[in-house]
Amino acid sequence: MWWEWRGNDLCVRIYVQPGARVEKIDGLHGDALKVRLRACSRQGKANDALADLLAQWFGVPAGHISLLSGHHHRWKRWLVREPVHLPENIQGGDFTDD
Repeated sequence: MWWEWRGNDLCVRIYVQPGARVEKIDGLHGDALKVRLRACSRQGKANDALADLLAQWFGVPAGHISLLSGHHHRWKRWLVREPVHLPENIQGGDFTDD
């Protein structure tokens, strides 16, 4: 599963494809959610773009999003502190691309 609860916080595993033509969630990639980002991977731009996307997606301020691992890799683990909104796929337990 690409996500797990840690008390009131949510840890998510994400596989990032930076420099994509289209920005979108692209299903699962192993045990991670694949996200295509327009931002390039240089100077942490893709990490910043993904942090903004996660904050928007979970309805939290940017300060509630922390990169736990994968600072310089495509495979990343993020912590979302006390998410306000949960995507339907987390509530249901699976990821769907609908």
